[in-house]
Amino acid sequence: MTLLMETLNTKKFYVYKHVRLDTREVFYIGKGHGNRASHTKRNKYWMRIVGKTPYKISIIRDHLHEEDAFKLEKFFIAKYKNKGQCKANFTQGGEGTSGLVPWNKGIPMTDETRLKVSIAKKNPSNETRKRISEAGLGRSPWNKGKKLSEDHVAKLSKAKLGKVYSQQYKDNMAKVKGSNKLFRVFKKDTLDFVGSWYGKKTCANDLGIDRSGVCKCLRGKMKSHKGYIFKS
Repeated sequence: MTLLMETLNTKKFYVYKHVRLDTREVFYIGKGHGNRASHTKRNKYWMRIVGKTPYKISIIRDHLHEEDAFKLEKFFIAKYKNKGQCKANFTQGGEGTSGLVPWNKGIPMTDETRLKVSIAKKNPSNETRKRISEAGLGRSPWNKGKKLSEDHVAKLSKAKLGKVYSQQYKDNMAKVKGSNKLFRVFKKDTLDFVGSWYGKKTCANDLGIDRSGVCKCLRGKMKSHKGYIFKS
């Protein structure tokens, strides 16, 4: 019997959940065996949640065949998703096979393959773009509504102060950002230079403010927003 078949036929799997201790909400459902439930190398959204609150691990079902564990994982993810929970689960579950070694493990990629992978990442298909867009629907930036500290603003200003952008960089940014133009940001009270941005959304996220306020200032409808002045 192969390693894969032995893995599939062993009742060593379980389904587990991670529960926030501040809100008592389930934020992650998973399937595994051994000490998988306690692993901390996970996606960035899981990392952000556990960085804000302690959590506990609960085993929902154990002594399962892998196929049954996959089915239960999908069931509980759907169940908690319908309650607005499981925010660190970005798939429906039930994918992957434990013990299966990737076919290309240890095989170096050729230069031609590397080039193809690079082109695919830089120019994703419309289908890929659609999947990424749908996956992000309803999610808010982690720093939305959070005002940056004075120290953080000073560091951003220092990092951008005196930075000279090459013409090639400006041309590339213009292509990427479309009609977005470079604009500068100053502190309202002291007129200290904070930094320069091309994207209004990026600027708003970096400063922890609303994008609409940035747009209104650049269009002349507002003089300042959240203590900042914007000049194009």
